[in-house]
Amino acid sequence: MAKAYLRPQRNNPNLHVMLNSTATRILFNKNKKAYAVEFVYNNQTFTVKAKKEIILAAGTMNSPKILLQSGVGPKDALDAVGIQQIHNLPGVGQNLSNHVAFSMNYWVNSTVDHRIITWQTLQDYLNRRTGPLASSGLAVTSRVPSKYTTADDPDIQMFFSLSQTTCSPDGQVDEAADPADPQKPQHVSISAVNLHTKSRGRITLMSNDPLAPPHMVGNYLTVKEDEDRLIDGIRLVQKLVNSATLRDTWQFVYDNVTQGSCADNNTWDSDDYWRCAIRYNTGGENHQASTLRMGSTDDEWSVVDEELRVIGVHNLRVADASAMPVVTSSNTNAPIVMIAERCADFINQRWGHYGKN
Repeated sequence: MAKAYLRPQRNNPNLHVMLNSTATRILFNKNKKAYAVEFVYNNQTFTVKAKKEIILAAGTMNSPKILLQSGVGPKDALDAVGIQQIHNLPGVGQNLSNHVAFSMNYWVNSTVDHRIITWQTLQDYLNRRTGPLASSGLAVTSRVPSKYTTADDPDIQMFFSLSQTTCSPDGQVDEAADPADPQKPQHVSISAVNLHTKSRGRITLMSNDPLAPPHMVGNYLTVKEDEDRLIDGIRLVQKLVNSATLRDTWQFVYDNVTQGSCADNNTWDSDDYWRCAIRYNTGGENHQASTLRMGSTDDEWSVVDEELRVIGVHNLRVADASAMPVVTSSNTNAPIVMIAERCADFINQRWGHYGKN
């Protein structure tokens, strides 16, 4: 994103990037007009004033935190940490939405050499920035429908990653990662990700210290439908690894690690077993969204309107994933760029092209 958006504008006199700085509060006048941003740099607090608007883009976790620190949010939450309320918006920090994933690990018993770190791959990367080491390891993904949706609205995403490379304990290329078991097979992880989660969490303040991190309550798997979709996602992964290609060529073998007491109390591979197992091995993705959700102005849980303006105050917009009504059925990076592009359009429409009119 920096290459696409910042680099072309790096000589623009209207652009000033402050490193190692933390925005802490938005300041409002008696008419609830946002007129300045307070930030901390080198342990000192500074204030920068805005001529037209302030754009809040601190992300799903920190955008609601900054609003709460500024006195915008539910009164009881603000009273609890000693912050004076400027404007009542019950939805600030609520409706936290995220994807959740259950990872299934497999040993690959094929005799094909799967080593990632060799002299050749090392030279490919160091000299040409090519080869497997130039990849993030998550180069392949798929989106498939569970039995709870339709083919045109897939709700399960699969991630495929090499969870164990051949790094050596002594840092020598081609040395076995585990000297005690030099022929140890390659380990591959396949994650089933629920893209249509119904459980909702929240972001709150731990204190009125503006530098303290926000408190997140994920509330993952609090809705049974989220469990059901994950279990069906597990079945889809099993169907894939039992396909002729993976079974005959790669010989995937499930790494049946102990999932708490699930195996003791449930029949292996039953739905009840997996319902228990997902409580031990399910994690949230980095796709948090919706903590300042967009909605109609007559909905008390809405925080921003259709033009990303914070409802009930003036000259303040939000341009990040927190404005999503619900997390998208995909990775969030591209949708966030779209939100920022639309925010730029709204600003141009309000103030004239580049603010000159």
